[in-house]
Amino acid sequence: MHKKLLFLMIISMTLNACGQKSMILFSKSENTSPVINIPLRADALLEKNANYFVIQFQKLTGENLKIERSDGFNKNNTYISLRVNPTLRNEFCIQKSDKNIVIQAVDNKNLDFAISYFFQRYTVYNPDNFNSQTTDNIVIPERFNYCASPDFKYREPYFSP
Repeated sequence: MHKKLLFLMIISMTLNACGQKSMILFSKSENTSPVINIPLRADALLEKNANYFVIQFQKLTGENLKIERSDGFNKNNTYISLRVNPTLRNEFCIQKSDKNIVIQAVDNKNLDFAISYFFQRYTVYNPDNFNSQTTDNIVIPERFNYCASPDFKYREPYFSP
């Protein structure tokens, strides 16, 4: 009896996990791609982060994304918004709701890390063999919210006597 119950629970959890809704972020066949959004008041470092995102996306898909400077969104586009928010509780957050993704961090260095994390988590990114991989589609979950902080910011080297 317990084996049957355990088997039914495992099947139920598997079906529930497979039934998670997803959204197409990029598709060559459907000609859909996101627009990178940075604030109007963005500095050179934030613009550098946006260019880094565009370069990584181009390596992955072969498509060149457009960078838009504005403080608002056009309802017809899907945006990936890059922000630096020094008051953020965590070091970085990646959030998806509706059609848009917001990647924000407390500083530009952590934003760079958040962008790398986004590619590792939600695409077929492989740092060892990145140049040979291209994809025609990027499918992401319909909603997600991931925030992280390192366990420690800096560690002194320790040399045993």
